[in-house]
Amino acid sequence: MPEEAPRRFLIATGVTVGLPKTGDRIAESVDMVSALFREKLGYERATSLGLNPSAKETQDELRDFAKKCNPEDIVALYYTGAARSPPPSSPSEC
Repeated sequence: MPEEAPRRFLIATGVTVGLPKTGDRIAESVDMVSALFREKLGYERATSLGLNPSAKETQDELRDFAKKCNPEDIVALYYTGAARSPPPSSPSEC
């Protein structure tokens, strides 16, 4: 009996909230990575996460997805962005 190829899944999301200068590029990068993995590498989107998911949405989606995984599955995770910039360092911290 031939062995089945492992299933390939992609989880791709990003956070653009609070990033007015880079938010558009973050959104574009999620789209580009998703297209590359699906169209060129044969991956399937594993979750319905879009941009700016809450922590709870992310946890719930990942938990639900993990329940459906097999040990042989291949999962790629692409997460980009940040919620806010770090505060500037004070001169005494330099």
